[in-house]
Amino acid sequence: MFVDGDVELFADDLELLNRSGTVDMASENREVQYWLLSGNRFVIELKDKDGKAAVPDAEVSIDSMLVGKTDAQGRLVVLVTRGKSYSIEIKKAGYQTLTESRIISDADAIYSVEITKAPIGAFIYVFDENKAAINGADVYINGNLSGTTNQYGRSTFPNLVSGSYPVEIRKAGYVSVSRPIQVSNVNGDYTFEMTLENALFTLFVMDNEQKIVPNASISINGNVLGVTDDHGQYSTHLKFNSFYNISASKDGYQPASIKEQVIQGNATATATITMEKSLDWGLITIIAAGVVGVLLLFAIIRMLGHRKRRHVMRRNDI
Repeated sequence: MFVDGDVELFADDLELLNRSGTVDMASENREVQYWLLSGNRFVIELKDKDGKAAVPDAEVSIDSMLVGKTDAQGRLVVLVTRGKSYSIEIKKAGYQTLTESRIISDADAIYSVEITKAPIGAFIYVFDENKAAINGADVYINGNLSGTTNQYGRSTFPNLVSGSYPVEIRKAGYVSVSRPIQVSNVNGDYTFEMTLENALFTLFVMDNEQKIVPNASISINGNVLGVTDDHGQYSTHLKFNSFYNISASKDGYQPASIKEQVIQGNATATATITMEKSLDWGLITIIAAGVVGVLLLFAIIRMLGHRKRRHVMRRNDI
């Protein structure tokens, strides 16, 4: 019943603790919740200290005796004798164990307690595309610089607790990489792979007369990638600090190649391949045949000239 804003709850027919209190109703309806508990019942309510969420399935022991686990709402009702001191221990995987001694009085209905996640740690490894360890890579967790990899490509984070963390790896000369990690196992390993940054590389192909060579086939490290355009150019992206064998070939020209490395820090890079024209064996054959023909003709003419001279000498002798 309501008496001048006061609320009194009675349950004389049950072995419950009577409770009373004052509620300020003001001008609006309000919802008021009161727990009526048996005189020997006590509620333990468990929450996560960081997220304030209920923690279910936590083991609760009183005076070293397991009395149950918290439900989906993080609550457990236990039987106690009020006015006594109890040692309460709460355990949950991934959390620090909580131990506390307290006297449960008649005024205690709910014991609301928060527990802290236990650090389980994590190892982060950073490698390049060839599975080689990357030394000196900066590791950002939750947007903050949290560590740097060593010569083994490893960085250790012993204070991480269970949960999801956004991780970003940065190092000069490499493309930054990021992804979330889910920390759940003690000292779990998490591997990241980084690729080298690249620069726009333009290749110019010319002949030995400094004329452009269009439609020349371009190969890099043995892989045919394309042909030069009408201006004798071919563009692609090459990674920093890596050596490349670049070749150009075209009918009528001798194949040519160069070895190039794009130095880190250059947004663009260029190189030139000079190709020499191949000998035209067809033309050479024709010329050679012509020369041979001329020589044969010359030889025939000389032979005929010798015969004529001999004939004239005999006539004079007569």
